[in-house]
Amino acid sequence: MMYQSTRDASHKKYTAAEVIKMGLAPDGGLFIPETIPALSADEISTLRADSYPVRAAKILGKFLTDYTYEELQAFPLLASQERIPLLADVLNAVDGRVPLIPYREPEE
Repeated sequence: MMYQSTRDASHKKYTAAEVIKMGLAPDGGLFIPETIPALSADEISTLRADSYPVRAAKILGKFLTDYTYEELQAFPLLASQERIPLLADVLNAVDGRVPLIPYREPEE
């Protein structure tokens, strides 16, 4: 999937990896995907039974097509409750702020 800036009249295209590295577009615009992938009712139903990392990887995979499924599954694990205190301590030591909002699975 390709992305473009909201401000670029030339509609230059960027890959997902490029936009993640850049953050904002060079012209100060926000990156948006060329298309918004759809989920079928069956796909949504299947997602309900998946764990958060699997669900996130399946959805992100529709937008971040230059990453493997295994890489996408690892992203949510970086923010799991076991790793948040360590990551928060590192961020706090770097700039004095902790900009994390942890996600927790609903209790069964």
